[in-house]
Amino acid sequence: MDLETVFHDFLNSFKVALNNAAVYFPEHPVFKKSIEDCKLKIELLVTFVNPIRIAFAPVSLFFNGKVFEKTQLYEDLARFFHFRKIQSVEIRKGVSLEELINFFLNVSKSPREIFKKGVIESIAKKESISSIRVEVLDYSQFLCTDWGEEGKDVWAYLFNTIMSEEDTHKIDHLADNFEEVVGRLKSSDLLENEELHYSMVKFLEYLQSKEHQKFLECSKAVMNLILKDRNISQEAMLERARTFFRGLNAEQLADTLWQEIVGNDSFNSLSFGLFSTLIRDKKQHEQIAVSLADKFKKDKRVVDNPRVRKKIQDLFLSANTSVPEVYRSTLSILLKELTTSKAGQALFNTHSVHNSYRFLILNLLAQERNRSRLALLSEKLLAEWSSVTADSDIEFLKVFLVIMQQKANDVSFFDTLEPLKMRALNFIENALFEEENSLGIERMADFLTNSSLSADVYFNKIFKEHRVHASILRLFFRFYSRRMPDFYALLQKKSNDGVFLKAMMDSLKEVNSALSLEILKYIYSLGGIFVKKEILVAMRQMTTRDENFLFSVLKENNVLLRKEAFLLIRNDPQSMENAFELLLCISSPFGVHNKILQENIEIAAEAKAAKEALSYLTLLSRKRFFWNREVREKAHAALMRLNAEKF
Repeated sequence: MDLETVFHDFLNSFKVALNNAAVYFPEHPVFKKSIEDCKLKIELLVTFVNPIRIAFAPVSLFFNGKVFEKTQLYEDLARFFHFRKIQSVEIRKGVSLEELINFFLNVSKSPREIFKKGVIESIAKKESISSIRVEVLDYSQFLCTDWGEEGKDVWAYLFNTIMSEEDTHKIDHLADNFEEVVGRLKSSDLLENEELHYSMVKFLEYLQSKEHQKFLECSKAVMNLILKDRNISQEAMLERARTFFRGLNAEQLADTLWQEIVGNDSFNSLSFGLFSTLIRDKKQHEQIAVSLADKFKKDKRVVDNPRVRKKIQDLFLSANTSVPEVYRSTLSILLKELTTSKAGQALFNTHSVHNSYRFLILNLLAQERNRSRLALLSEKLLAEWSSVTADSDIEFLKVFLVIMQQKANDVSFFDTLEPLKMRALNFIENALFEEENSLGIERMADFLTNSSLSADVYFNKIFKEHRVHASILRLFFRFYSRRMPDFYALLQKKSNDGVFLKAMMDSLKEVNSALSLEILKYIYSLGGIFVKKEILVAMRQMTTRDENFLFSVLKENNVLLRKEAFLLIRNDPQSMENAFELLLCISSPFGVHNKILQENIEIAAEAKAAKEALSYLTLLSRKRFFWNREVREKAHAALMRLNAEKF
């Protein structure tokens, strides 16, 4: 047997031991057997190479002078140790089972636990006198790694470590790379992860007191990240977001806002609306508006760049209420001044004429019956089509499709305009799959009566690209209900992807149909307690119900699930009667089910349904025998509570 084969066998055994250490308790036979097998593989490998030293890069291994990469085994192990801040592991001949058990139990902990408790540093010190050596990953390599989904925990650790050490070199290094670091995060990471939020605020406060220019640059990078998320609406999250900008004055905020307006194609009125919500001081808004006006006059891009001019026009000359009046009134004056210049007049008048021209054609189209003139109008629309789609002119498309519906029985109209109608519908269907699709596009999905895309395209978009939206699911259910068995099969394969399942649950809840309820029930059958609870919470916002399913949940052992199921039933008196029978009429010989009974009594008490629960609670409060004492007391307390609340 050659060295490479022995090494590969060792890695397989090593990975199995890691997986088992994360799943089983130390005394479990499966875990013990995997450690023993790994020890045997080590004893064979050290006959070739002693000690065994493996170094870990982000997606590859280095052993005995050779790089091992581009296979799942090597990449999985590399990521596993790299994510745990381990640069290398060295195992020497004579390593004991106890040493291996201790090593595997420690490194198999989650990165979050490892970083929080300093597990790797502890291993490195402790194991340095045994047969296993662990080398901690160098800070600079740690900073430059792409951490993926575990990023928020990694960065929370990174910021905490740097700030606690007060290493100015590391702080400067992090500040210099801050924009890249923030670019790997989502706004939800900063706002929902308390440790990361706290660490980031402390980091910015330090920069504000020591390195003001770097503080400005880092604060602007955070603002840019937050403004990308237009769905922040909860006041608690908004308040957290505001903590990042307390050190920025009106001029600095205006500078950040202006760079977003002229440099970020995805920045729109919703982004501006989020910005205005984050800044609560009316006076500060006035100061920011004045600063923006000054930048408007000085920035040559306003005159030289048509895209920038169009965006500014869309933001400040429209009646969009997302942009506060103080900004629209200030900037609209300058926009009107700009239109008096030769360059400005050419842009704004041309754009206005194009819009008017398109709608003029539509007005003529709605009144026309002559086939030849319809053909001419169709040609005119076709000539405008590329600019319509490039501008995503939703209002134009909507008016056009409404006209097509009104003329559905006109044969001449159908024959002439049907190709354009298909273009419009195809554009809408494809636009729904775009990451930044607008609410206007989603509202136009009802115009679609058939699909230009195959079911497999939908499957790829939903399950591989994770484009999970209610509008997309509605279309799939409408056009490809016969492919539901395949949909369920693909859904089962994603049963361990919590992020995907959450997006699917939210979208199914919004679809709010009998089929979406069936799919939620199917996800419920696949998931653990957390997923099941989320499913029941989602069902609260749906008008469709399945009482038999909810009654089955009332029989489950987990009290949280029973509570959620009961909340879905409580508004129907008949259902509530049946629910109390299931909850409070449980047979419990010698008290074997008394714990569940007590939990159910609490559910009844919290429901404040004295009338429906009274008879059941009264019977429970009179149960005989000493083993039912706690049930009697619980039922009596519930009766007292319900009677007190009643009066």
